[in-house]
Order: sequence, then C-alpha cells, then structure tokens
Amino acid sequence: MGFEFMIFLQRINRLVKAIVCTMLLCSFAFMPDTCSSIYQLEGIQRFSPDSGTLIIGRNDTLLVDMRYFRGQTLGGQCGLASSFGVGTDTVGNWIGRWISASTLVSCEEQRTSKLWLLNDRGPVPGSYKPYGGSFTLYIIAENSFGIEPPDTLAVTRGVPRQFPVRIIRPPGFTDAVQLSLQQHQYFTATFTPIAAGRDTSIMQLTATAIAPLGYYDLVVNGTGGGFTGTGRFTASVGDAIYQVQLSPSTIALSQGQMAPVTIHVSGSSSHVLPVTLSVPAPPAGVSFQFTPPTTSFTSVMTVAVGPAVQPGPYPVQLSARFANDTIRTATLNLTVNPTAGWIPQFQTLDMRAMDMWDATQTGLAVNSGVTPFVFRSTDAGRNWVGIVSFDPGTYYGLSMNGQRAVIVGINGACYLSLDAGTSWSARSSGTTRSLQAVSFSDVANAVAVGQGVITRTTNGGDTWSVFSQIGDPYDFWDVSYLGGSAFAVGLNGIIFRATGYSNNWSQQSSGTTANLWGVSFVSTSTGMAVGDGGTILYTTDAGATWAPRPIPGVTTRIQKVAMLNETTATVGGFGARIYQTTDAGLTWTQDNVNLSFDFVQAIHLFPNNSGLCLITAAPQNATSTILRRE
Repeated sequence: MGFEFMIFLQRINRLVKAIVCTMLLCSFAFMPDTCSSIYQLEGIQRFSPDSGTLIIGRNDTLLVDMRYFRGQTLGGQCGLASSFGVGTDTVGNWIGRWISASTLVSCEEQRTSKLWLLNDRGPVPGSYKPYGGSFTLYIIAENSFGIEPPDTLAVTRGVPRQFPVRIIRPPGFTDAVQLSLQQHQYFTATFTPIAAGRDTSIMQLTATAIAPLGYYDLVVNGTGGGFTGTGRFTASVGDAIYQVQLSPSTIALSQGQMAPVTIHVSGSSSHVLPVTLSVPAPPAGVSFQFTPPTTSFTSVMTVAVGPAVQPGPYPVQLSARFANDTIRTATLNLTVNPTAGWIPQFQTLDMRAMDMWDATQTGLAVNSGVTPFVFRSTDAGRNWVGIVSFDPGTYYGLSMNGQRAVIVGINGACYLSLDAGTSWSARSSGTTRSLQAVSFSDVANAVAVGQGVITRTTNGGDTWSVFSQIGDPYDFWDVSYLGGSAFAVGLNGIIFRATGYSNNWSQQSSGTTANLWGVSFVSTSTGMAVGDGGTILYTTDAGATWAPRPIPGVTTRIQKVAMLNETTATVGGFGARIYQTTDAGLTWTQDNVNLSFDFVQAIHLFPNNSGLCLITAAPQNATSTILRRE
C-alpha cells in the first residue's frame, strides 16, 4: 500500500472520505470524539522504515509499521506474545499519533503507529523526528514540496562555500525545481540546475566581505510544475583565518649576496587559495623573486642585495593576495652588512680591458668581437651601460686620465677619446704589432707595449712614436707609467724601465725567468710584478733589485696586480683566486669570490682599498664579469 495506492485513493476521495473517517478513526473509543479535528483524509500511506524519510501531506494519514528486535530470553526462546497497550498523544502539538497494540513474534516486536495532522494547530511544513531519530517525518503543505538545507551553515566572509539542499517531493511530483535564495543584503547564492526526478541540489552560498559576524535566518524558495517549496536554515558568518609565515623571518646579507626565504600560506578554506605573492615597495637595490609567484602551499622567495645598497636594517613588507582579494602581509627583517669579498656588478662577453678615473668615479670597459661596445660607469663601477659601438677587433688595454682615454689592441689598433668614452677616433700607434697594455702617467704622457714593441705619446694620445721593436723574446704584457717612470714586463721575466719621461729604456734584472704578466707602481721607486708559477716580485729601489713575495701554496699564474700604497696590494690569478697584502707581500689573505673564473684581466683599487676586478671564464671569448669590493 504505497504511493500508487494513495494516488488511487485521491481519485475517489469524495467517495471514501466519510467511510475512512468513520471506520478508521471515529470507531476507536480512544480516538478524538469527532473527525473535525483531523485534516480531511484523501489517502493513507503505509511505511515500514527502520530509518529514512516519511512524507505526510495536508490530506494524508500515515500508517507506520515499526519493528524492534528484542533479543532472546533467558530460556533461549522469545516465544509468542501480544499486548494491547495502546494510546494516543501529540507530536509537536499538531501531529496526532495513535500507537497500536504491539505483538512479539519470535524475537521481534511489531508496532503500528498512525500519524495525522491536527487541523486546528497550524503545523509548519518542515522536517521532524517523532520517533527519536529513527526516521524523519516531513510535513508537506498542499501543492508544495519540501526544501531541506543543512540546519546551520558556517561560512567565511567573502569565501564561497557549497552545501547540499534536498528536495522533499510528494508522491507523483517529479518536475524540475528552480531554487533561489530569498533576497538578503549580506548573502548571495547560486544553485546547480535540478533535472526532473533529482532530489539534491548544490547551493553555493557567499557572505559579503562586509557582513557582520553572527547568525542569520535565511530562506530558500523553490518553484516547479505549479508547486512551490520553502526551506529555512541558519547561516553562521565568521572571519577567514589567513596566515602568511616566513622562514626565517630575519636574515642578514652582505652587499651583493642573496639568500632564500620560505613562505608558507594557508587559509580557513581551500577556496581562498591560491595566493599571489609580491613585495610592493622593495628597498632600492634589493630584488625579490618568487618560485612559484602564485602558490597554495609554499613558495621560495630569493632575496638579492645589490652591491650599492647602503648597510643597515630594512623591514620588508611581503604582500599575499588571496583568491578572494583579501590581502595579508608579513614582515621580513632584512639587515644589510658591508660586503666581504668581490661582488659581481656587470657581465658581458669577452671583456679584456677596464680602467677607472677616481676623481669623477667614471670607468670604462671594452669587449672584443664582431660588434664590440664601450661600456661606462659613473658610480665607481656599480652600474655599467653600453654607450657606443666599436670597430670589430680584439682589444687588450685601456687607460684613463680625466676625460682622456686610450684603447689599444690587435694589429697595433689605437683609439682616443676626449670625452670620457662618449666618442672615439682611430689613431696610428706607429706599429702593426698587437698592443697588450697602455698606461697614462699624466694627461699628456702615455706608454703602450705589446709584441716586442714599446710606443709612446707626449700629446695625450693624439700621436705615437715607437721606441723599439725589439721582437721575440721580448714580448711585453703589461706596463705601469707613473711620475715619468715607466716599467714594462713580459716573457721570460723581462723588465724594462724608462725614467724622466724619456725614451731611454733599459732592461733590469728580475731574478726570474718566469713569464711576467702584470706590473703596478705606486711611486717611481715602489712596485710589484707578477707572473707564472705564483711569481710575485717587490721592489723599493725603482727596480734595481726585486724581492720574491710568494703566496704560500700558490703555483699557478698570477696575472694582474694593483698597488694602493707601499704596503697594500691586490693580486689576481688563475683558478678564481684573488689575494690581498697589507705588509708588502710578506703575508697574504685570500679574498672571497663567489664565482668561478679563469683569467684576471684588470684590477683597479680605490683610495679606501675598495676596488674593481675584471675576470673572464675560459675560453677567452666567454663571459666576462666586473667585480667590486666595497
């Protein structure tokens, strides 16, 4: 006797109303005196649920068969028994209930209950549990269906959440249902389409970002097939728990260093993720890179401190924008320390020459190849830009004096600039042999040396005259010109000297046959020369005698040297090695260089012993880097 029977009864309701009312209800002495307190019956439904859903409409009466397993008696048998304990009561003050006699068959007790709506109590459609939760009874109004959201929904401001909504259909109603949230200033909702016969919809409920925290009574309305439905529920609005954590949150970096910081993000709901990370106002010279920049879990922020960043504390604010546009911040306590070691400033291909004029903090560098450029720095080597393209070729030497600059190179190439490198004009060096180095003594006098040749200018590089084309084995690799005294060094330990701005060059005894690649003088009498096999020579008598100043354990080539004063010098060699001395080479300290390289092409020291170093990786046309030591 299910829904089909109910439909059948509805068709003949006029006929059976009186019979059912009289025979089924009024015939019991314990039932109400009249039928006037009972909704007029149009159908009787019988159910035998252990759990589940029962539906009672305006004109329905339910016969509910309940079964309870009692278990065995002490004698092992339940036996057969019956009881006529019956009675009536009300549920919720508007559901009448009659409980029939119970019967014990085997070990199972059977009861039949009859439920109906009390006409004069105005029951509210909805769901109820008249038997302590064993099943749910739904009151369905005439020409309506039931809508049941969860009782209480917890939502986060600005965060959409999804909840199931049940459609409780009366017998025979299978039309599609269109659901909507009754208008509310702080809530919006969308529902998935409901196909005919389906009984569940997904409601996506959103509380606005400005919704006050608290509880709200909301209503879902539904229509379909000429029927209507209403469901009520409570929404609890809370604030999202957004978290952005840094590990570590405090770091100390030297100028030019970089370090990773792990970022952990989380929210009160997965709907607030992913998170987009940024540093809206980074300190000047400090960069931040995120891998990945948008994440739902963790990201690595690489902090890179530029070489020109002033030492000091820098509180850095990290911004995390969640998917619902909520923004949270976290603070990284960054401390910048003065640099310790050589820090990369600029890279390009195949640079072999560089110099700096301290008075204006202007530096120049040139690279070689088919399309070389001259690069210039106006901040003591911290930043470099290409300012002018150069003729194809290979260039080995560069020297500055004020606005004047000279570049020399292969096949005797010689170029002069009168405006600190902005423009250049070719000059005849007087030779077609390759020139390896050039050095200004003052604004008028300069010397260039190369493959068995020494050439000199006395008019600031405009014209040059060759002193000697000695030829092999007297190839020269470097020259230092100061106060009118010039020192040229080269293969097989050769050292030539000229004094008094003259062309009177004479060979000196170096005490070594190792090839010498670099030379630097700080006065007409004190200087250093360096070369193969870790050779370092020191003189205080204008080169009359040279004393070895080796670095313990270093047997590879020392290629370049720059002296700051009579006792302080920096040398650089093969294998990424740069060393300092402050006692004229008696002891040496290796500088920290966080790069691998093969050649040191040039070194320049500033008056405070900071400096620049040009290095190149093998082969010669590979990447060249200008380093700076603060």
